[in-house]
Parts: sequence; structure tokens; C-alpha cells
Amino acid sequence: MRIINNRKLNKSLDDRGSAIVTVIVVCAFITIIATTMIYISARNFETKQVDYQNKTSFYQAEEALDTLKSLLVEDVNDSFKYAYADTMANAVAHKGTPNLSNYYAKSYTEKLSDMWATRSGLSTAQLLVASDATKASVTAAVKTYMTDKLINDPVITDPVQISEIQSMIDCIQEVSNFYIPPAKDKFVMVGVKAAFTTGNGYSTYIYTDIGLELPMLYIAGMDDPTASDNPKNHAGEDVNIAEYVKYMNWHRYDE
Repeated sequence: MRIINNRKLNKSLDDRGSAIVTVIVVCAFITIIATTMIYISARNFETKQVDYQNKTSFYQAEEALDTLKSLLVEDVNDSFKYAYADTMANAVAHKGTPNLSNYYAKSYTEKLSDMWATRSGLSTAQLLVASDATKASVTAAVKTYMTDKLINDPVITDPVQISEIQSMIDCIQEVSNFYIPPAKDKFVMVGVKAAFTTGNGYSTYIYTDIGLELPMLYIAGMDDPTASDNPKNHAGEDVNIAEYVKYMNWHRYDE
């Protein structure tokens, strides 16, 4: 009877099987945790990659627009100087500040219209009408204008640099036409679309209009033939021409 009880006691104390089960459970638990961590890390990496690619494409598209915007400052400056000289020359025939102001605004926008009509190979009337033909001509003119200013004019010879600049210019996909509001206080490049696609297929599209606003001019100062040909505010201070080229209706969009 005592031998039987000892056997039962030894059997109850034999935990070799439970140890194996414990090891299996622990290993399974560790495997689950490790798999979960790897999955989360992979998703985080993928998310960061997508975010990086999106930012890269956005900055590339935005660079093209910012470059175009900076180049248009020269158009504003040239048109302002023309309008100022034209208004001064006709000041006697247009007595009174309101008349001078209207004449100055009209001269400014007409000069810009003539510039872009010539570049686009269109008449001024065609330039201001939204149509497929106008869109194609204006888009080509804008790209040629940027190429002349950034590649041909500085005479860049480095093939790598030329390729990079050309890729940036190619981000400008479309420009619809131009518009002059009834007040003639600005000349608007309408429907500028820029896009860039990374090697991994991530794309960003930006849409905007670009307004070439009429530089502020203290009209009363036009009575003085010795006045400076720089735009002045009412305090007589010089005004930065770059401030008159502005984005309008800027937003990202999806194709």
C-alpha cells in the first residue's frame, strides 16, 4: 500500500510535460509580438515613404510655379515703365487724377496683352478667350518663355543642369489664357496647372491663377516731369515690384 502511494506521489510531481507546454506558449506569444512589431514597423515605413514621395512631388511642382512667378516680375516692371512713360507723355490730354489713373491702368494691361499675344502668336482678342487653341498656344508660349529665361538667356552649357531645369519647366502642364478685369487693375494668367510625378508614381497637382497687378503709383506726382520712374505709394516711398505678382485661387487638385 505504501509503494502504491509513492508511485502516485511521484507521478503527480512529474512536470516534464507542462514545461514543454509552457515553452510552446511563451514561444508563440513572443512570435505574435515580434510579428506584430514587424508589421507595424513595415506600415510605418511605408507611410513615411508615401509622405516623403508626396512632399517631394509637391515641392517639385511648387518650384515650377514659384520660378514662373519670379520671372513674371520682369514683365510687370517693363509694363510699368512703359505705362508710366506713356501716361506722363499724355498727361496734358488727360487732365484730372481719375482720368490719369484710368489711362495708366489701361496702358499697363495693354502692354502686357501685347507682350503675351506676341509670344503666343495670337491676337490680343484671341489671347483673352478660353479655347483649346488658345490654351495650346499660351501653354507653349509660357514654357518657351521660361526656357529662354532660364536656359538660353544665361547660356547654360552643363547638360545635367539643363536637364534639371527642363524637367522643372515641364512641370507646367497647362495655362488656359489671360484675363483683364473691367477695372483693368491687373492682368491675370488663368488656369496654370503644375504637376510632378516621382519615379515611384506619386503625383502632386497644383492649380492657380497668377495676377500681375497694377503697381501703385501716386498719380499726383505725375505732374512733376522730374519724378522718379519707380512706383510710389502715397507716402512717396518706393514699392517692391515683386509684391505685384501674386497667386490667386491656389489649391492642390487630383486628376
